[in-house]
Amino acid sequence: MDAHRDAHPNPFTATDANRRDIWDILMRRDFTAFIANDWAITAPDFVPAGEFLGIDAGKVADASRWTIAYPTLTDYRDEWLRQAAAFVHVALVGEEKLAFFYRAVRIERIDLVGERALANKVFAGSARCADGSTIDLRWRTLYHLRRLGGAWKIAGFVGYLPEPMIPVRG
Repeated sequence: MDAHRDAHPNPFTATDANRRDIWDILMRRDFTAFIANDWAITAPDFVPAGEFLGIDAGKVADASRWTIAYPTLTDYRDEWLRQAAAFVHVALVGEEKLAFFYRAVRIERIDLVGERALANKVFAGSARCADGSTIDLRWRTLYHLRRLGGAWKIAGFVGYLPEPMIPVRG
Protein backbone atom coordinates (compact mmCIF):
# COMPACT_ATOMS: atom_id res chain seq x y z
CA MET A 1 0.00 0.00 0.00
CA ASP A 2 1.37 3.43 -0.88
CA ALA A 3 1.88 6.31 1.56
CA HIS A 4 -1.03 8.24 0.00
CA ARG A 5 -3.46 5.46 0.93
CA ASP A 6 -1.93 4.95 4.39
CA ALA A 7 -2.15 8.64 5.30
CA HIS A 8 -5.70 9.03 3.96
CA PRO A 9 -7.53 5.71 4.25
CA ASN A 10 -10.88 5.11 2.63
CA PRO A 11 -13.44 5.12 5.48
CA PHE A 12 -15.62 2.47 3.83
CA THR A 13 -14.82 -1.18 4.40
CA ALA A 14 -14.41 -3.81 1.72
CA THR A 15 -17.89 -5.08 2.66
CA ASP A 16 -19.31 -1.75 1.44
CA ALA A 17 -17.65 -1.91 -1.98
CA ASN A 18 -20.03 0.53 -3.71
CA ARG A 19 -19.44 3.37 -1.27
CA ARG A 20 -15.75 2.50 -1.13
CA ASP A 21 -15.48 2.81 -4.95
CA ILE A 22 -17.43 6.09 -5.00
CA TRP A 23 -15.25 7.55 -2.23
CA ASP A 24 -12.13 6.65 -4.23
CA ILE A 25 -13.57 8.41 -7.30
CA LEU A 26 -14.69 11.59 -5.53
CA MET A 27 -11.83 11.92 -3.08
CA ARG A 28 -8.64 10.00 -3.86
CA ARG A 29 -8.60 10.20 -7.68
CA ASP A 30 -10.16 13.65 -7.83
CA PHE A 31 -7.56 15.14 -5.49
CA THR A 32 -4.64 13.32 -7.11
CA ALA A 33 -5.70 14.37 -10.61
CA PHE A 34 -6.41 17.98 -9.63
CA ILE A 35 -3.10 18.50 -7.85
CA ALA A 36 -1.25 16.91 -10.79
CA ASN A 37 -3.31 18.94 -13.29
CA ASP A 38 -3.93 15.64 -15.09
CA TRP A 39 -7.47 15.07 -16.35
CA ALA A 40 -6.47 11.63 -17.67
CA ILE A 41 -6.40 10.32 -14.07
CA THR A 42 -10.06 11.16 -13.48
CA ALA A 43 -11.50 11.01 -17.02
CA PRO A 44 -12.45 7.30 -16.77
CA ASP A 45 -14.63 8.15 -13.74
CA PHE A 46 -17.20 9.99 -15.89
CA VAL A 47 -20.09 8.78 -18.03
CA PRO A 48 -19.72 9.15 -21.80
CA ALA A 49 -19.63 12.79 -22.86
CA GLY A 50 -23.23 13.02 -24.12
CA GLU A 51 -24.70 11.85 -20.81
CA PHE A 52 -23.17 14.44 -18.44
CA LEU A 53 -24.73 17.58 -16.91
CA GLY A 54 -23.22 19.98 -14.37
CA ILE A 55 -25.31 22.59 -12.55
CA ASP A 56 -23.75 25.55 -10.70
CA ALA A 57 -25.74 26.77 -7.68
CA GLY A 58 -23.43 29.80 -7.41
CA LYS A 59 -23.40 29.46 -3.59
CA VAL A 60 -26.96 30.81 -3.43
CA ALA A 61 -29.99 29.05 -1.94
CA ASP A 62 -32.40 30.45 -4.54
CA ALA A 63 -32.67 27.56 -7.03
CA SER A 64 -34.16 29.92 -9.64
CA ARG A 65 -30.65 31.42 -9.97
CA TRP A 66 -28.85 28.12 -10.55
CA THR A 67 -27.50 27.56 -14.05
CA ILE A 68 -26.44 24.80 -16.37
CA ALA A 69 -22.77 25.70 -16.25
CA TYR A 70 -21.50 22.49 -17.82
CA PRO A 71 -23.91 21.21 -20.47
CA THR A 72 -21.24 18.77 -21.66
CA LEU A 73 -18.40 16.84 -20.12
CA THR A 74 -16.03 18.79 -22.37
CA ASP A 75 -17.24 22.06 -20.82
CA TYR A 76 -16.66 20.69 -17.33
CA ARG A 77 -13.27 19.23 -18.26
CA ASP A 78 -12.13 22.60 -19.66
CA GLU A 79 -13.11 24.45 -16.47
CA TRP A 80 -11.58 21.73 -14.31
CA LEU A 81 -8.31 22.02 -16.26
CA ARG A 82 -8.37 25.82 -15.95
CA GLN A 83 -8.77 25.61 -12.17
CA ALA A 84 -6.18 22.83 -11.82
CA ALA A 85 -3.64 24.80 -13.89
CA ALA A 86 -4.13 27.82 -11.63
CA PHE A 87 -3.80 25.67 -8.49
CA VAL A 88 -0.42 24.36 -9.66
CA HIS A 89 0.99 27.82 -8.92
CA VAL A 90 -0.50 28.08 -5.42
CA ALA A 91 1.89 27.58 -2.52
CA LEU A 92 0.26 26.77 0.80
CA VAL A 93 1.81 27.82 4.11
CA GLY A 94 2.58 24.92 6.45
CA GLU A 95 0.57 22.29 4.64
CA GLU A 96 0.82 20.09 1.59
CA LYS A 97 -1.96 20.45 -0.98
CA LEU A 98 -3.11 16.85 -0.64
CA ALA A 99 -3.29 17.12 3.16
CA PHE A 100 -5.30 20.33 2.79
CA PHE A 101 -7.88 18.64 0.56
CA TYR A 102 -8.28 15.68 2.90
CA ARG A 103 -8.65 18.04 5.87
CA ALA A 104 -11.08 20.40 4.13
CA VAL A 105 -13.27 18.01 2.14
CA ARG A 106 -15.36 15.02 3.14
CA ILE A 107 -18.06 12.77 1.79
CA GLU A 108 -20.93 13.26 4.18
CA ARG A 109 -23.32 10.72 2.73
CA ILE A 110 -23.70 8.32 -0.18
CA ASP A 111 -27.21 7.09 -1.03
CA LEU A 112 -27.49 4.00 -3.23
CA VAL A 113 -30.58 2.85 -5.09
CA GLY A 114 -29.95 0.08 -7.56
CA GLU A 115 -27.55 1.30 -10.23
CA ARG A 116 -27.76 4.96 -9.10
CA ALA A 117 -26.01 6.89 -6.35
CA LEU A 118 -26.12 10.36 -4.86
CA ALA A 119 -22.97 11.47 -3.04
CA ASN A 120 -22.90 14.52 -0.81
CA LYS A 121 -19.39 16.05 -0.85
CA VAL A 122 -18.77 18.86 1.62
CA PHE A 123 -16.04 21.46 1.14
CA ALA A 124 -15.35 23.16 4.46
CA GLY A 125 -11.84 24.37 5.05
CA SER A 126 -9.39 27.17 4.50
CA ALA A 127 -5.65 27.49 4.04
CA ARG A 128 -3.15 30.31 3.96
CA CYS A 129 -1.16 30.86 0.80
CA ALA A 130 2.43 32.07 0.55
CA ASP A 131 1.28 35.18 -1.34
CA GLY A 132 -0.82 36.26 1.68
CA SER A 133 -4.17 35.20 0.22
CA THR A 134 -6.47 32.55 1.64
CA ILE A 135 -8.19 29.63 -0.02
CA ASP A 136 -11.65 29.26 1.47
CA LEU A 137 -13.65 26.19 0.52
CA ARG A 138 -17.22 26.58 1.72
CA TRP A 139 -19.84 24.75 -0.34
CA ARG A 140 -21.25 21.34 -1.03
CA THR A 141 -21.71 19.36 -4.22
CA LEU A 142 -24.25 16.63 -4.87
CA TYR A 143 -22.84 14.13 -7.35
CA HIS A 144 -25.11 11.88 -9.40
CA LEU A 145 -23.45 8.59 -10.28
CA ARG A 146 -24.47 5.58 -12.37
CA ARG A 147 -23.11 2.08 -12.51
CA LEU A 148 -22.01 1.38 -16.09
CA GLY A 149 -20.25 -1.80 -17.13
CA GLY A 150 -19.78 -2.75 -13.49
CA ALA A 151 -18.11 0.54 -12.51
CA TRP A 152 -19.45 3.72 -10.91
CA LYS A 153 -19.32 6.82 -13.14
CA ILE A 154 -20.09 10.47 -12.41
CA ALA A 155 -23.15 11.43 -14.48
CA GLY A 156 -23.37 15.01 -13.25
CA PHE A 157 -23.66 17.21 -10.23
CA VAL A 158 -25.25 20.21 -8.58
CA GLY A 159 -22.21 22.09 -7.35
CA TYR A 160 -21.37 25.16 -5.32
CA LEU A 161 -24.41 24.75 -3.10
CA PRO A 162 -24.28 27.31 -0.28
CA GLU A 163 -23.07 26.14 3.09
CA PRO A 164 -23.36 28.94 5.64
CA MET A 165 -23.67 26.54 8.55
CA ILE A 166 -20.56 24.42 7.88
CA PRO A 167 -17.72 25.30 10.24
CA VAL A 168 -14.55 25.88 8.24
CA ARG A 169 -11.58 23.77 9.34
CA GLY A 170 -8.29 25.56 9.12
